[in-house]
Amino acid sequence: MEERNPKIMIAGMAGLLIIVAFFWILSTGKIGLFGFQLESASRKTQQVENSWQSIRAEEGSLTTLLFYNEDRDDYIYSLYINPPGFSFGYFFVAGGSEASIGDGVLAVSYSSGESETYALLSMNADQVARVDVSSGDEVTHIELDPAEPFAVVLPSSSNLDGVTMYDLNGQPVAYKETVHQR
Repeated sequence: MEERNPKIMIAGMAGLLIIVAFFWILSTGKIGLFGFQLESASRKTQQVENSWQSIRAEEGSLTTLLFYNEDRDDYIYSLYINPPGFSFGYFFVAGGSEASIGDGVLAVSYSSGESETYALLSMNADQVARVDVSSGDEVTHIELDPAEPFAVVLPSSSNLDGVTMYDLNGQPVAYKETVHQR
């Protein structure tokens, strides 16, 4: 009778253990999308036509996409989070077509644990040209094209109280609606 090589048996057992662990992690919902997959996944799940333009913004663990048609009268957004801890990739948390995006600015907040992150989405009917984000003693200026739609994810250290938007004439612009996601 032939003796079995212990190294081959150990390698086989390790391979089997890796395969079982992979399928267990996959079944627990801890594996999301890679960053490069977000646009195509959003187009598919939200039935966005390939001819639509897209804008992507990300900061920290939050990524948002804004899709719109050529006439800019139809739009859809997607919000993805890459949560900290034992998970891999991005997970869809919100999306749709809020009226505030078309006639103003939609502020979307996402809470995970103790932190809250914000995204601003707009077809830019208000002609927003600048967003000032104040966090403590520091003010960050985000310049925008007032003729173009935009998606902005605010730094995680900011909150909406410290955000001021200005139109192309320097007049303050308020966001129309806030949607909270958890």
